[in-house]
Amino acid sequence: MPFHRILRTHSALGLSAAILLVATGANAMKATGTVKSGKDGSALQGVAISVKDSAKLVTTTDASGAFTIQSVVGVLRGESRGMTFRQSGRTLELELPVSGPATIRLFTASGKELWSSSADLSQGKAKVALPSTGFGSDVGFLQVAHQEGTYQRSVNWVPTAENSGRLEPASRQSAAYPTIIAKKTGFQDTTFVMTAETQTGITITMRDTTPAGPTACILPPSPNPGSGSFTNYWFGQGSYKEGDHYALACGFHGYEPSGQGSDKIDNISTPQYFFAIPGNSTSDFNTVDMCGACIEVTGANGKKIVGTVTDECPNDINAPCKANPKGHLDVSYPAFSQLGFSVGNPTGTTWKYVKCPVTGSLIVRMKPNNADQIYIENTILPIKDVKVGSNSATHLTYGAWQISRRAEGATITIVDYSDRTVRLTLPTTLKADENYNTGVQFPACQ
Repeated sequence: MPFHRILRTHSALGLSAAILLVATGANAMKATGTVKSGKDGSALQGVAISVKDSAKLVTTTDASGAFTIQSVVGVLRGESRGMTFRQSGRTLELELPVSGPATIRLFTASGKELWSSSADLSQGKAKVALPSTGFGSDVGFLQVAHQEGTYQRSVNWVPTAENSGRLEPASRQSAAYPTIIAKKTGFQDTTFVMTAETQTGITITMRDTTPAGPTACILPPSPNPGSGSFTNYWFGQGSYKEGDHYALACGFHGYEPSGQGSDKIDNISTPQYFFAIPGNSTSDFNTVDMCGACIEVTGANGKKIVGTVTDECPNDINAPCKANPKGHLDVSYPAFSQLGFSVGNPTGTTWKYVKCPVTGSLIVRMKPNNADQIYIENTILPIKDVKVGSNSATHLTYGAWQISRRAEGATITIVDYSDRTVRLTLPTTLKADENYNTGVQFPACQ
């Protein structure tokens, strides 16, 4: 028996709509192509390829990602003209523009055959007896197969009291071509709408949804390990106030709601643990590329804490930073207290760069009055580059990244210190100085 199938779509009338694959000889449906990973373009083996609404048209991609899916049937586009029918009692009366032997079949909307009979059309007319049990509500198509062609009509089964029901024409419309569905664990289901009944060279790209596992990370070298020095600081000592927050040299927003012990910063791993690193001067923050890096400090009490580089300690106005420009840190007051130091400038201490124990996604903020400048925060490693296409951004001395276009709607690639990348598109509704949660994050470091 030839295979029959129906593909559903939407009807302009709001009713059930479909395309039916019917036996049409040379007009068979066939699709060939390859499936690739959107991550690196590699071939994907073992992808389940099917045709929408068909449980029978199924195949799997081979080692080269290739697939072929086909049927000895073609696509019905529109109802067959010239065929009419009516039901009288339990008799179905047909009229077609052909004569001779024909096979009459009734299918569900999903392509399952419900009933079949044969008839000899005399002057284009024939009568066939319908079964006394009738049919269910899933009746979909009536087909008359004749040597000169196959005729189709969409039908409904309408229950009646006197003879259990009758067939009536239905208001189904037909779609054009099949839709191919690609499925594979760890990848987003992907569809491809064919533009011809036979189509070759199809390329389907699937997005990898497998959570990225830990990767080996390169960390910045630690300057002068064992010869560090620390002083404590807090915002109220003279940090620049901008509206409701303190504007730090790296661009982070700082807050001091109730004195020096209450200092905290948005979008870092531990809000109260942060550092200022030495820079040449207030106008030349030459170490700005370390903004967002995390540092592990060992205290006098042996306790270790991790904090984030968020600020600059300028050599031109700060004596301890000038005296030890590679090993000194200004430490937030809460962090300094946690480390067990007394007030002063302890030397001979140890610190090193580490991965940031952040949670959640990368945060992007657009700089006020500079729509082509963005801050990138809540990072695992410091950021090395930001690209729009092939154009690298400029890391400005106040921490912002100046990209080659306005930030709203821009697609950017963020590169971290270990040359790992994250690609995302900023919303067109991006607002200045508001945190935008990107929903993405770099993989954890091993």
